[in-house]
Amino acid sequence: MGSSGLTKKAFTVVETIIALFLFVILSGGAFYILRSAQENQSISAARAAVTGEAEISLRALERDIVSARRGTFKYSNSTLELKKPSGVALLDISYKFVPPILERVENGKTQILTKHLKEFKISEGTTAGNTTSTGTYILEILTEIEPAGSRKTQSHKQTVLVVIKEESEAVKDPRFRPSEDVVNNY
Repeated sequence: MGSSGLTKKAFTVVETIIALFLFVILSGGAFYILRSAQENQSISAARAAVTGEAEISLRALERDIVSARRGTFKYSNSTLELKKPSGVALLDISYKFVPPILERVENGKTQILTKHLKEFKISEGTTAGNTTSTGTYILEILTEIEPAGSRKTQSHKQTVLVVIKEESEAVKDPRFRPSEDVVNNY
């Protein structure tokens, strides 16, 4: 019997090298796709975090400043202090903004609003006609974070105009009443 009826069923060295080469190319493509998806997810999470922190920080500042007691609002480049009514008592509230931290202190209890503060500005505000109004302030916050696994820094800038109810001559809204009026009549 001859060997002509037998077929060879083994891979040659050339076939093995071609198979390995194709495997490496396909694996590299899959790795690239997975890496890109992971980076995009990290960027999206960072963008949501900085936007949320800016929003929470500004809303807390706005809420406190709007209800500040007349004559108690003071600010500098790194602090903000005020007193606001709470029932018949006054709450001492302060903010410290030393990047990257913005913290709120209420009667000795500290709450960190953001650990990603890049910049915070407060300035005298304007009303219609660009005239300065007592008790009107512009708050501007910039938060920034570098996502894990990415060098594409994500930042969010937000600005709000805030009016201290008790000090503003420009606001004639009947809902804005002095806090002593509210405390004494309700």
